[in-house]
Amino acid sequence: MPVLSRPLLLTIRAVVLLFIFLSALSLEAPGPDRLKVLVVVFTALLAGMHLKELPAVRQHRLYFLTYFLDLTLISLLEYNARFAVNYYLHSFYLILLVSAALDLNRKQALLVNTVILLVSSLKFINLLYSGPTPAQIASLIFAVFSAVLVTVVLYYARAMHEEKEHTRRLYCELQEYAARVRELSIAAERNRLAREIHDTLGHSLTALIMELEMCQRLIARRPSEAEKMLEQIKTRARSSLADVRRAVEALHPRAMKNRSLAEAIAELITDFRRHANIEVELEGQDQIPALPPVTSLAVFRAIQEALTNAVRHGQATRVAIRFHLNDSKLCITVKDNGKGASAVKPGQGLDGMRERLQDVNGLVSWLTAPEEGFTLNIELPFFNRQEADAISRGSAAPGDPA
Repeated sequence: MPVLSRPLLLTIRAVVLLFIFLSALSLEAPGPDRLKVLVVVFTALLAGMHLKELPAVRQHRLYFLTYFLDLTLISLLEYNARFAVNYYLHSFYLILLVSAALDLNRKQALLVNTVILLVSSLKFINLLYSGPTPAQIASLIFAVFSAVLVTVVLYYARAMHEEKEHTRRLYCELQEYAARVRELSIAAERNRLAREIHDTLGHSLTALIMELEMCQRLIARRPSEAEKMLEQIKTRARSSLADVRRAVEALHPRAMKNRSLAEAIAELITDFRRHANIEVELEGQDQIPALPPVTSLAVFRAIQEALTNAVRHGQATRVAIRFHLNDSKLCITVKDNGKGASAVKPGQGLDGMRERLQDVNGLVSWLTAPEEGFTLNIELPFFNRQEADAISRGSAAPGDPA
């Protein structure tokens, strides 16, 4: 349904006012002097109604007071009228009621329209004091009822319009929020997938490289042992491919496989000892508390990344992993005897580790120096065992059966 523009509405209002005023003059048949007064007052009313449409006036916080000026001019028209009640001029009050209801907010419109209703009723009250007749009483009731009806209908229509606009704004905000949530969810899932592929594939490829290097040294001297190792390499390569497929297709980390964190770390250490030819010591594993699945996975991936970096970048031969539990947090230290570095520029692995641990309110830091190895420190908020067991029972690890 097309909506009329404001300039067109103002033009229609001016034409209606002019038509009503001319009809009132034909009824009044005023003399020259009174005609001049009526024309001047009406012209002032019409000019004032249009001048207050200027942006500087409409945007002023006291804009609603201009309606009291219009009300004063309409009262002057009635005061100079020939008849005590001229319904043509009385209709100006109704037009002013409509304008106030459409232009002002609900509180201001209620105030202005109440004053208009009182002022427009004064002439009827004056007639009642001079000697009420049934016709005068009926006129008063009709005038008051019509003004109240117009006010209530317009007030209700304005309230419905504002509520509709509010609902529309909320709907638009909800759509924007939903789009933002979708974008954030996609970004979070993309980052999680990148971490998962890096953690699984990076670890497996490092082990494959180490085994291939060993196989290269054995192939000339002990070909049968080298052939056996090649079979192991093929098995690991197939396992790595399966891990990648699971990460891409299911997007669910399955590193824990319903095992405890201590069991998963023990298997990880055994795997590194066997395939990377590195000595790994584990201390304090009996202090590992029951952790929420997502926290256990974050710790497992952090230790896996630390071992992988020790072999790949640090060329370490020995790694020590220590768990320590105090009253407020679980502390994990992973220290290797690799070549170290003067500075560390975090890559995908360390960034992914930090993000995983931050997601579970954990902190991660590292220390390194040339020829002094690399030390990784992790701190996690500690749950007492009853709280942790309750959390473990209440939530399943991502991708693990409940």
